[in-house]
Amino acid sequence: MSEPVMWTTIKGKEGLVPLYAEPQQRKPLTEHQIELLAVKHAPPIDPAFAEHDDFIEFARAVERAHGIGVEQ
Repeated sequence: MSEPVMWTTIKGKEGLVPLYAEPQQRKPLTEHQIELLAVKHAPPIDPAFAEHDDFIEFARAVERAHGIGVEQ
């Protein structure tokens, strides 16, 4: 992880916020995190379905579309 180039304040936020010269690397979610998010934000989804491989692959496709977990 790179070091911040400076620290600043943001209106409405308490404390200092780091600023970086380049975006921080985003990490893919764990399968457990995907399952928890699916159940929380899509309540009709049965928790057992959230563990299904097709659902996990859908979440991975969304991550890839946002450049997360993609080899650079």
